Amino acid sequence: MQFKVISPLNHDGIKYEVGEVLNLSDSDGEALLSCEAVELVDQPFSLKLKPLAEGEA
Repeated sequence: MQFKVISPLNHDGIKYEVGEVLNLSDSDGEALLSCEAVELVDQPFSLKLKPLAEGEA
């Protein structure tokens, strides 16, 4: 699952700044959610969008 850092975080020896998005296991994510270090990222779409070709829109 993906989580956004909402307070400065040092996780597994790596420093993360506010606003960074992390991929975490459910257990790590739940632990960091409970101490309000991260928030769950809402991902309604999992596909990447491709840019429009020139002249499309």
